Amino acid sequence: EAVRQHIPLYLSYGSTEMSSQIATSHAPIQGIQENSGRLLPWREIMTSTDGELLVKGSCLFQGYLREGKIQPQADNDGWFHTSDIGTVTDDGTVTVAGRRDNMFISGGENLHPEEIEKMLMTIDGILEALVVPVDDNEYGQRPVAFIKTIEENKPDDITITQAMHSMAGKLKSPTHYYRENEWPTLPGSQKIDRRFYKKQVNPDLS
Repeated sequence: EAVRQHIPLYLSYGSTEMSSQIATSHAPIQGIQENSGRLLPWREIMTSTDGELLVKGSCLFQGYLREGKIQPQADNDGWFHTSDIGTVTDDGTVTVAGRRDNMFISGGENLHPEEIEKMLMTIDGILEALVVPVDDNEYGQRPVAFIKTIEENKPDDITITQAMHSMAGKLKSPTHYYRENEWPTLPGSQKIDRRFYKKQVNPDLS
């Protein structure tokens, strides 16, 4: 909608620990963009062997203040571990796949809820999506989804499942869909409270 109204939008990746922005798009986006732009000056970024984004630079904080003392958070080489999973290209373009602490294992594979959510929101009629794991006797855990749909265009579960199987295969396709109109957030933030939604899942789905 913002693009249609000719409002310039820039995507960025950042964290409080790095004094806000780490990377940003170099020009206004014109549509769907997967990456968060290029690394900004005075910052360094790399990925660990397991895909976690590590950052450092002159704008990195000294540490968390706890009980009157600063507790450094960087490792011995000066890198701060963000808990974000992503990739970095040779030209410094950063793409964030999700949060390390949101990841779960299904059938021996690491699944990132954010990746599945992005695919769900490409399906006609789905406005928002949230994916959480549910215990499963065969796979260990399987994804289920909470979705918000357009009132006049509500895709049914069969339509969604067929679209997801086509895009992502069976393993990444949610086994059940809940319809949601309200999205509880964490206190004092606009981050969705995933723990709340995990508690809403019917344990009998396993």
